[in-house]
Amino acid sequence: MSLRRGTFTSWWYVALVLAACCTRAAAQPHGYLQTGKARDKNWHEFDSPPPVRTIEDVRRIRQWRDRMFDEPSLPTYLLAADAALKELAPAGPAAARAIADAGAALRLSGASEQKDQGNAAVTQGDAEYGATVAASQLPAGKDAAIVAAANSADGVGALTTKAQTTNDDDDDGVALYGGALGPENVAPQRALVIAEAKKAYKALNKRRKKKVQKSKKAAVADAVDVLQQHDEQANDDSDLVTKIDEANALPMLTEDLEADALREFYEQCNGPRWNNNYGWLKGTPCGSTTGAWHGVRCVGGRVTELKLVFNNVGCMYHELNITMLTRLYELRYVDLGHNLMSGTIPADIDKLRSLEALVLTQNNLDGTLPHALAKLPLKALDLSFNKLTGSLPESWGAMPKLEHMLLSDNAKIIGPLPSSWESMRMLRTLNLGGVRLGGTPPPAWLARLPRLRELTLSKSGLTGDAGAVLGAFTSSARLTVLSLHGNRLAGELPADIFDRLRHLQLLDLSSNRLEGDLHLGTSSPNHPLRTLRLASNRLTGTPLEGLELGNLSFPNLSVLDVADNSLEGTVSIAKASRSLRHLDASGNALSGMPFADGSLWRNLPELRTLRLARNRVEGALAPPAATDVVFPRRLQELNVAENKLSGTIPAGLAMCGEMHTLDAAGNALEGALPDSIGNGPLARSLATFRLARNQLGGILPESYGRLELLESLDLSENSIEGVIPSSWKDLKLLEEANLSRNHLNGTLAPFLVDLPLLERLDLSRNRFTGALPARWRDRDVPGLRRCPPNGLPPNEKPWRDRKWDVAHNKLACPLPEWTRGSTLIVGCDWMHVSRLLPSSGAPGTRVEVRGRGYPSASEAEEHVDEKGARRVFGCLFGDHGVRGELVDDNVVVCESPKIESATEVVVRVGWVVVKSSSSSTPSGTTVASESPGERPIPSSRFGEAFVYK
Repeated sequence: MSLRRGTFTSWWYVALVLAACCTRAAAQPHGYLQTGKARDKNWHEFDSPPPVRTIEDVRRIRQWRDRMFDEPSLPTYLLAADAALKELAPAGPAAARAIADAGAALRLSGASEQKDQGNAAVTQGDAEYGATVAASQLPAGKDAAIVAAANSADGVGALTTKAQTTNDDDDDGVALYGGALGPENVAPQRALVIAEAKKAYKALNKRRKKKVQKSKKAAVADAVDVLQQHDEQANDDSDLVTKIDEANALPMLTEDLEADALREFYEQCNGPRWNNNYGWLKGTPCGSTTGAWHGVRCVGGRVTELKLVFNNVGCMYHELNITMLTRLYELRYVDLGHNLMSGTIPADIDKLRSLEALVLTQNNLDGTLPHALAKLPLKALDLSFNKLTGSLPESWGAMPKLEHMLLSDNAKIIGPLPSSWESMRMLRTLNLGGVRLGGTPPPAWLARLPRLRELTLSKSGLTGDAGAVLGAFTSSARLTVLSLHGNRLAGELPADIFDRLRHLQLLDLSSNRLEGDLHLGTSSPNHPLRTLRLASNRLTGTPLEGLELGNLSFPNLSVLDVADNSLEGTVSIAKASRSLRHLDASGNALSGMPFADGSLWRNLPELRTLRLARNRVEGALAPPAATDVVFPRRLQELNVAENKLSGTIPAGLAMCGEMHTLDAAGNALEGALPDSIGNGPLARSLATFRLARNQLGGILPESYGRLELLESLDLSENSIEGVIPSSWKDLKLLEEANLSRNHLNGTLAPFLVDLPLLERLDLSRNRFTGALPARWRDRDVPGLRRCPPNGLPPNEKPWRDRKWDVAHNKLACPLPEWTRGSTLIVGCDWMHVSRLLPSSGAPGTRVEVRGRGYPSASEAEEHVDEKGARRVFGCLFGDHGVRGELVDDNVVVCESPKIESATEVVVRVGWVVVKSSSSSTPSGTTVASESPGERPIPSSRFGEAFVYK
């Protein structure tokens, strides 16, 4: 519902605003970690991966990263301002400004100090509503003085609000930190504003007397009366008046100041070169006419969040500079992760007084962890993946509101864990992966943190008995995630560990020194375990034999990683499980035929990843004669490399429309490559395709040119024949291809060099013949043409050298000059002349030149060389080139030319230039070369033994 100028809103909106102002923001999520759908459509590009359809989509998905934390808790006055902005048209912006500035004035009235002391807090509901009345309800037609008086009501609500006692546990709070309001917004003429508000009420009541119910009038009258009553009380409060007078000297809080601060940030932090700077410098950050600035979120007309992830943000000298941001008084969420920031974290970062979430992950920050962070009301702090140094600060124990702290992958931060951190009673997530805590077990007080849910101490140098360390956390009632991988924990994993950790959803003990038999089971019904990672240990036993994942023990198990241990037996799923999505048992001693009867595929219908590489698994991937075996439709990765599998590649794999990796290298698979892979849904998703070191035959399918996302292809060491299909020119994302050690033949495909990302190519040890394609030569520098600058990945250097190997084929000699010193590994075979018939005669005599290594008829056809000359296969009588006629693979027939001033010449075979001549004969064209670029190129050696007279 909208409200026209000069009218008043309906009674239900009055109640809504009053309720929003007086109620704490308890309805907002308490946690910061995002767990569901997109929070705001303005952030959709980070809330879900973009669809993959083009090369540009691939570029975007490589840069995508989900939102780290949910939105912060906002003060009630900003929520009320946001409601007014949306509902009170056309006076919404004025009303929102009034409420927001009124709340800001509250912060400088000393309410925050009262809150910190636990004595009082501020309830600003009635005052904010009064500010709304004054700012948005004055009838049209007032002169400039009245309008100015209405605008001056920005500060009235705060100036007239009475401090009231509130519960100390109100952590969302109505008391705020920092911010200021200048003399332009703090109205000295309170009486004038109240009078105008009363006039507005009376005029409205007169015009709508017949329509306004008594309850509506009472609500409006009560709001105005409360405003006046609070104003009188505020005048009597000498302490409050003193603090207001002190605040008058502080800078004004307006949209213009926020816009100026962000413009300065844009100019000093590489703004013109950001990956996305949509909307910046146009209008205001929260403007509705020009659209919001990218990465800026506003509530109630105030900037509350700044999120510029993967955006090439690098402030002047690449230093992290937050001086400009201190003028954003309502800024509560800052995410500058994955950018170019370097240097130290500024010591004045505590000036961001309202900041609740700070994300600076994936930059190049160095220096020590600043003590100033302890002065902020932080609830989330992410400084992971930087180069920070020093010890963990004791002073951070004074952050009682901190819920999430991530300091992982800062290799030079050292422990131990400060004992003062035990006072972080609100801590839910603690990630210190990579922080060197010393060779001791984790401190006992960690298990006593009442709200701790996620604990990551990976690669921290922890030692001790694994059973004792895990047993210490049995008293933690809320612990759901425990990651201790990459340490030096030893001993056996207790058989009843899951009975003792009944709330655990993720346990990661990979890359430790665990040993003994692994038992996957628990007596606790419906255990919530979802992820179990025990890879790279010394575990034994047969835990995957007859595994009943669908029973009541682990009904929700989704990820099971037991790779690189010493497990034996086979893999058999005794009971179907719709929860298991990722199974990794590679690098063990598993045997048997798990796929022979198709039960594994049937019992795991929701499987996404299956890794059984480097085992002793036998049999076929599916029953040979079965047609009813349906592979999991959402299977994304199948890795069964380095086993003893046999049979053919199942055609049913082509129906897996989400599979990105298919690796069955190092087995005994036979038959031809399935044409269905390029014709089914798999063609739209497959990125890695490896079938090397098998016994495959047949030819390369034309349909594989439809593998539009293919990046890596390895079909080496098979018996594949034929030529490289011309349809493969559409593999625009192909980065590496290995087709070596096969029986491929024909000439080398010129289009291969047109694939923009093909950096590594191995065609060695095949049967390719002919000359190197002239198109492979780089026009700018000698050598093989390089990858163009517009190829992916975007962060590589502009031009990338290709590393290609076409050696050990039957390419014709001599090689072009541009191959010398290039990144192309190439060799050639010289042709050999063995006999001339006849060896003498008059000009025009048909001479048979017998030998070996000659090109095929198609290869001997006319072509254009690297210098633009038209060449064809023929004979060289001294320096005279003559076009030849291939009779068979070992015989070429040429007509002897007329040779002046010579009685005998050496005969070779090679490539001659085609040039029309009046003396041409039916069998070919005689060429008398003049320029160096038109000289015949011999491809045979030892021709001196064969002389024509």
